[in-house]
Amino acid sequence: MRVVLRRERRRRNLRALQSNPPPFPQNVLIEHSDLPEPGARTPELRVVVTGDRFLAEGIAQSPAPLCYYPIYGDPEEAFLALEEGNSSGAIIDLEGWAIPVIDLLDRVRTLRLRRPDLQLAFLASEEASDIETFVQAACSAIVINKRQKIRKIVGLMQSTFTRAETQERVLSQKQWKILLLMAQGFSLRAIARQLQLPYHRIIYSMGRIQTLLKLNCRQQLIRLLLKLSDKHC
Repeated sequence: MRVVLRRERRRRNLRALQSNPPPFPQNVLIEHSDLPEPGARTPELRVVVTGDRFLAEGIAQSPAPLCYYPIYGDPEEAFLALEEGNSSGAIIDLEGWAIPVIDLLDRVRTLRLRRPDLQLAFLASEEASDIETFVQAACSAIVINKRQKIRKIVGLMQSTFTRAETQERVLSQKQWKILLLMAQGFSLRAIARQLQLPYHRIIYSMGRIQTLLKLNCRQQLIRLLLKLSDKHC
């Protein structure tokens, strides 16, 4: 008799639970879009570096995960955060800074030495193949035209970019020093004295640099360096 009563009581309790489920988290209505995909990974955090307020607002209002990226209006603050290793990469605006582009790239190369694992992308408002090739060779990074449709930009920003793809096209430290001195107006002989290298080694390095940057002559390189040394580039 007691067994029958227990079964009946259990049956009534079960019916009550089914008709009035308790307000536990598992009973909360969840949109399908909010549920993570099976096996989905948490997107890697990247830092956005831009002084363009309109662009920053657009990124903040973009679809996830772009809207979660920290936005810095000061490159030095962003680089300090990246040195601490809290982010997997950076998306850096090439325009709108008080320093020339070549100085910005030099700072990024220094950061690369400390964080060789960083994934980098640069933003530019115009498509210039010579500048794009230079940036790729200087920092092993992709260049994204920020005037494209937002969905395409988001897709490019979220894509993984490995250094292995451009490892053979990265400027060496010696080649980079030569370019920095050329941008400051030094002649090739003065650069040879500055770096304490034979003149013929500088000439050889210049040939390698022009090939790497896909330039036909030294005058093209000089014009490109002048453009990159302009604060309004």
